[in-house]
Amino acid sequence: MYKQVLQYLLVIFLIMQTVVTLAKDSMLAKDSMDSPELDSLLHELEINTKRDSTRIELLTNLYNFHRTRNNTEGIAYLTEGLEISKEINDKRSEALILRYLAVYHRLSGLYPEAISYALDSEKILDSLMLRDELLLVNSELGLLYQNIGEIEKALEVQLSNIDIVEENEDSGSKARYYFVAGYSYSELKQFSKAERLYKEAVRISKQAGFVPGEMVMMATMANLYVEMGKYPEARRMLEEVTPYFEQNSQLRSLAGVYFSLGKLETREKNYRLAVDYLNKALSLYKEVGAARLILETYEQLYFNYSILEEYNYADKAWGKFDSLNEAIHSEEREKITAEFQAKYETEKKEAEIESLAQQAAIQTLELKQKNLAIWVGGILLAVIALIVYLVYKTQVQRRERAQSELQQRFLRSQLNPHFISNALLAVQNFVLKNEAQAAASYLSKFSKLMREILENSRQEFITVEEELEMLNNYMVIHQMRLNGSFEYEINVDDAIDPEIDTLPPMFVQPFVENAIEHGLINKSQNGKIILDLKKSGDFIQVTLRDNGTGFEESGESSRRSLSTQIIQERIDTFNRSLKNKIQLVVGNDVNENGEIAGAKIELKLPFSYV
Repeated sequence: MYKQVLQYLLVIFLIMQTVVTLAKDSMLAKDSMDSPELDSLLHELEINTKRDSTRIELLTNLYNFHRTRNNTEGIAYLTEGLEISKEINDKRSEALILRYLAVYHRLSGLYPEAISYALDSEKILDSLMLRDELLLVNSELGLLYQNIGEIEKALEVQLSNIDIVEENEDSGSKARYYFVAGYSYSELKQFSKAERLYKEAVRISKQAGFVPGEMVMMATMANLYVEMGKYPEARRMLEEVTPYFEQNSQLRSLAGVYFSLGKLETREKNYRLAVDYLNKALSLYKEVGAARLILETYEQLYFNYSILEEYNYADKAWGKFDSLNEAIHSEEREKITAEFQAKYETEKKEAEIESLAQQAAIQTLELKQKNLAIWVGGILLAVIALIVYLVYKTQVQRRERAQSELQQRFLRSQLNPHFISNALLAVQNFVLKNEAQAAASYLSKFSKLMREILENSRQEFITVEEELEMLNNYMVIHQMRLNGSFEYEINVDDAIDPEIDTLPPMFVQPFVENAIEHGLINKSQNGKIILDLKKSGDFIQVTLRDNGTGFEESGESSRRSLSTQIIQERIDTFNRSLKNKIQLVVGNDVNENGEIAGAKIELKLPFSYV
């Protein structure tokens, strides 16, 4: 929740600063903002056929006209302007258009293309030493890297911006660069560095008289102090910014302040006061329609009501959380389906246009070569048939690949709720036993685990390091739940580089779950799980052993949970498209006397490199 509140405050601050940037970008297009002037611009473009800087200016004005109205037609003007600027070697215009293209592709969700355009623009501006323009393109690059989760790269360009503006006069614009770099440091959990940059941003805003930015940055610092455990400083800042947000009716920012106060009071074990703040935040979030923030607020209310033993309110909060969570996930699944469908339709239209263009070229060729019509016509028909076949085959492959990717996401979304339902039983157990401190510690570890699972489940491959971190956290949580009745050991072969080698996520966890829940659950002590990872050809071989009852005594069917069935479905789906098929062997571990010593799982997963 801290991350979501911080992201919102960052967006608010950037919106304030973007007003200045947009005004600067739109200077050339000022006269074209009025619709009556559009015809005049088009007329001038038609008259001025010479490919020079004047035509480039007209093209950028036309682009800005369409951009302010959220029209997509303007991209054609940028394309022509880029071609002309390269032809006449107008580097400044080329860099400007490349930045426009980066923004356009970012807003379209095409991040790799946007990054490529932004990097090209940065290279030109750096060579020309155009500092103001370089600041803008670096800001765009930082935003792009943040959108794709490359926080360290974002921080690198943000720090370069600070170097550029360090000698400038204090202003709200200057404060922005310190603020966004501080946000990146906080994302990387480098809180002391984030604090230093936030303080500088607040100082600059205060010196420049930029009150809205100062208030937003102080609220952001307060959230940072909550995470750092500096509760008095956090409370002082939150209480200082509250009147400003109230007087200016900034409801969403005010709700964020109330939520932060609620979280602060929770950590200081003032649970009744925390509930009061959280309910204020909930009311405002409902008013502004912030679904995800409402979801997180219900979760915090559930925790506090449980600690206060007000189970009726706790159940209501959890019910609201559960229903809203399901609605959000359903909406996301529908969005993913719509995106795939739109992508398929676009590709289909492009293929049809390409096919029509090819047919027109063929007809022209036939007219020019009438004397060779018989044998050339036969060859052309064969070429057309081959092209149609290849286009059809490509479309089928793309559709199957899209369906496979969608199915993977759905299967992972099935897995997460199953795991959550098991893990929350432990939280409920601690709460019912009035072990508040143990419940809070457990919930903190469980929250971290959930973040890891949600982040990993969005990726097709993750590093071995990330997978082992999640598994280690998972087993620590169960050790707490089972009062240390088992121990575990994870061994990684030296041939594996955990930071570079990657594998499909969430394949090992269900078998660890079975080992704990079915193999070791009846052991009051001395339970053990051993996890070995080594490379075997094109695979990473994962061997899991436990010293439980094995499959023969407890019955194979009882050891096969819902999550294991989902894993088998994922294996089947992966194997349809993988050259190296996932292999799974389930059996018992036998000691030197031929007796069953526990269960043994061997799983071979294909790996790749980061």
